[in-house]
Amino acid sequence: MADDFQGGFEEFGDADFGERALNIHFTPEIMAGVYANHARLRHSPYELTVTFGEVGDEGGRLAGLAVARVHMSPRFTSELIEALHDNFSKWRYTQGVRDLPESETHHESEDADLDDEAGGPDVPSALRQLERPAARPREDVALEPPLMPGVYANFANVSHSEYEFTITFARIDHEVDEPQVPGVVVTRVNCAPLFVRELVALLEDAYAAWHELVEHPAGEADGA
Repeated sequence: MADDFQGGFEEFGDADFGERALNIHFTPEIMAGVYANHARLRHSPYELTVTFGEVGDEGGRLAGLAVARVHMSPRFTSELIEALHDNFSKWRYTQGVRDLPESETHHESEDADLDDEAGGPDVPSALRQLERPAARPREDVALEPPLMPGVYANFANVSHSEYEFTITFARIDHEVDEPQVPGVVVTRVNCAPLFVRELVALLEDAYAAWHELVEHPAGEADGA
């Protein structure tokens, strides 16, 4: 069974539907969402992929389970960064929060694995993991087979309360020329404000690395 969600998505990034309304469908299971406090990100010339996870201390070892994987176009990623920035600023203003403590959770780009293989010096800094204390061990986050393919999103709604943020990812059909633009919610991620701040930093680093990749492809001669 699927329900309709027609509100809350009207303003996001550069999306402009004129006089048309959005008709977003979702299932009750997806509407409940998943909780995430960890993220890893990878990119190719075609897309950026975020794998969300829930990580905790398991007998002195940080471990967890991936809860969602979302593939996004570079343009959508830049719009998502803007929306997260905007909502985080509004949350800080309404809650009177001047700053947040540094997190003990480790977020990274999957491209950081290249750093170990290449020895470090020749890998662009934007591809490296976000700075964290060197003594902190790397988390073991399991990715179950059902989540491996991931979902594709080209639209999202970022909302917040005094308790948490919710990112609702959707796939909408931009090419349909009808009074209502159809779409479907593909996943919802609930998270704490501190995680949102770190997710923005991770997305910005990955987007910069993607931009560098397409502007200067590997093997391209300087000045060519």
